[in-house]
Amino acid sequence: VYKRQVINMYEKLVEATSMNNIMDYLDWRGDIGFDQDGLNEVDNLIFSMVAYLNFDMIRGAQTIEEASKAYKDSKKRGTSKESRDFIKKIERLLDKLAKTQRYRGVTISDYMYKYDHDNESQFCAMTFSLGDWIYVAYRGTDESLVGFKEDFNMCFSAPVMAQKDAVAYLRQVLNKYRDQEVYTGGHSKGGNLAVYSHVGIDGEYRKRIIKIFNNDGPGFTEEILKTPAYRETTKKVIKLLPHGSVVGILMDDEEEYSIVKAKGDNGIVQHDGFNWDIKGTKFVKKDKFTDQSIRINQTLKLWLASLDREERNKFIDKFYGLIVKSTDASILGDISGKEIQSALAIVKNINSMDEESKKILVSAIKKLLKSTSEARGKLSMKKKLQKKAGEIMKINK
Repeated sequence: VYKRQVINMYEKLVEATSMNNIMDYLDWRGDIGFDQDGLNEVDNLIFSMVAYLNFDMIRGAQTIEEASKAYKDSKKRGTSKESRDFIKKIERLLDKLAKTQRYRGVTISDYMYKYDHDNESQFCAMTFSLGDWIYVAYRGTDESLVGFKEDFNMCFSAPVMAQKDAVAYLRQVLNKYRDQEVYTGGHSKGGNLAVYSHVGIDGEYRKRIIKIFNNDGPGFTEEILKTPAYRETTKKVIKLLPHGSVVGILMDDEEEYSIVKAKGDNGIVQHDGFNWDIKGTKFVKKDKFTDQSIRINQTLKLWLASLDREERNKFIDKFYGLIVKSTDASILGDISGKEIQSALAIVKNINSMDEESKKILVSAIKKLLKSTSEARGKLSMKKKLQKKAGEIMKINK
């Protein structure tokens, strides 16, 4: 057993060190302009990552080279206070993009950021353009707790405010750029917004969209899936999911997808686009998801199916309220480093809840535990059947 564990650790180490990410892609392809080789799926992820940066210092339009300088100047003045490791990686990415032939002349424009605490919404989008094409990039969830609450609201409400904003933004951009080919995309919630923006616009506008990139973004409620506009939209969607996906398998969709080889032993680590493996101009693909991803997918589907719309709504409201009350946080950074203190406060506040609120939380959690057990049983049975089928095949040979 110990020997097998050592071999597994060695294999993981070799796999991790042999992987290439978007930073390596820039080393290989940074000197090849878009006029020589057009926009591809890796370029899409790069634009989706850059969309996480705050460019409120940009007025009008600036090239990536100019925007990189403006961003650095903004940080020096202390107007940008981001400190997350994820954002620091994207800042290094932006700096590198500004030095490449391929990206430095690409223009960033139409930056829009909206934060609405009362309506529980966080939205951001920007447009990248060069020559005869534009790429409309939607930001995923930022560090605000309101942003995460809106993600949860997607489980029972459609459309949420950010999805409405995405439609309005795309319509505005299409009216401005009338002659270019149009691509849209985003990472995480941004991928969901890119898909929904196409669903929500009129048919004449839809004709102008070439491709929609959904990078590990969640699905939709039943109402959206049933619409003709969504079914039409799926024909243009390129959905990319890491092989341990957790976020991108949430809820349902009818989009064809590719499974990407990614670094990390769980779906949260693999959700980071910097951990996706690249070869040439494409992501390295896998044939199947990890068992952990499959189990989580089945668990969440069973759990959501066991809760009606009102139960989902009440549970999310109560749980979110509990987090905010217990931590007094507005962003995830307020909780970082205080996990134990926050957990104790949550337990204390659960005990002080009224009976109705307790009942809502406990009932939903019990159903989640039951769904977890059922999903584990289904996966175990599937493996047994696969093993039996393999034995039968050997006998027949």
